[in-house]
Amino acid sequence: MTAAFDILLFTLGVTFFYSLLSRVLVKPEEIRAIKKEIEEYKNKSNEAKKEKNTEKMNQAMSEILKANSKLFRKNMKPMIFSFVIFILALGWLGNAYAGAVIFLPFSLPFFGQDLGWFWWYLIIAIPSTIFFRKLIGLE
Repeated sequence: MTAAFDILLFTLGVTFFYSLLSRVLVKPEEIRAIKKEIEEYKNKSNEAKKEKNTEKMNQAMSEILKANSKLFRKNMKPMIFSFVIFILALGWLGNAYAGAVIFLPFSLPFFGQDLGWFWWYLIIAIPSTIFFRKLIGLE
């Protein structure tokens, strides 16, 4: 097999594993509830702004900050694991495909027709992560 295909399969496996891990570590229902809460406080803040009630607006903004803090804490576990997975994947790919050049059948802006293994990994990883997260119900 070619290096491009090997890296493609490896990247798809890593991003799928990361998405599953995120699904296990973060409950999507909790994330949706927090996002809904933030949206409600934003609406309250906008209403208070229209009424020129700074006290209500500041209170709503304070609640938004608290909810955002909760959301950040919930997303922190998968971020830590993803960092570990990313470092391990890059280390292995760097050793296995050092000097490998991927030739594309078309030209990409800023890159041209040939890419190093790292750029090929990123080009595959970003959309596949988005796809797998949507597939398993994460936002």
